[in-house]
Amino acid sequence: TLVHPRTHLMERQLDAGAGEVLATALRGLGVDVRCGVGAKAWDPEAGLDCDDGSRIAADHVVVAAGVRANTGLAADAGLAVDRGILVDDRLATDDGRVHAL
Repeated sequence: TLVHPRTHLMERQLDAGAGEVLATALRGLGVDVRCGVGAKAWDPEAGLDCDDGSRIAADHVVVAAGVRANTGLAADAGLAVDRGILVDDRLATDDGRVHAL
């Protein structure tokens, strides 16, 4: 079971339609995807309590926490930024000397 507190998966990277495509693909692999539901508490004996009042029986919980890009240094250096440093299909920034890995 994948529990995600936002309305769609990867909401910072994908729009709602693409998030649903990802959720559908995961469901096709047998993953129960539950968007709009947050984890509230973990009880090793009972499972994961969710903020919608449900409980998911589970032996283990994996927490995946994303990061927010700090684009200040790149912007100060004159690179184009949005929610991250903007790159092209070769992973080059608008300064051809700087690439992403």
